Amino acid sequence: MIIDDQEIVVEELSLILKQAYCVDNLYYASDGIEAVELAETILADLILLDLSMTGELDGFATLEKLRKLLPEAKIVIFTMVDNLEYQKKAYEAEADGYLIKQLNRGAMIDSLDQILASYKVFNEDVIKAVSEQ
Repeated sequence: MIIDDQEIVVEELSLILKQAYCVDNLYYASDGIEAVELAETILADLILLDLSMTGELDGFATLEKLRKLLPEAKIVIFTMVDNLEYQKKAYEAEADGYLIKQLNRGAMIDSLDQILASYKVFNEDVIKAVSEQ
């Protein structure tokens, strides 16, 4: 599932996922409410979630609701916001990864491969800070 309010981002992510993985179905939502409603009716293995979306639910609130609805899904924050505090908050909210939209295609696929193999993908400083708590 791709959750982003920018159509160009959705189209590009769709292309990358279809070319890199054997994808049966791709689902799309443009805001948090739509994503939660969709998650109530489908099973998603992988969710790419933007933090900055229009609507009632921001990315973090959406993450929290999706984690409850789809506990087995790999939920990846995919955002322009390159901020360690946001990454820490996403980690603590049980996201599986935090990817910056500026990543090149190869790095993105490598990161998604790790996440799909059940590894967390975050900045090393975030993982270190969280593990020291």
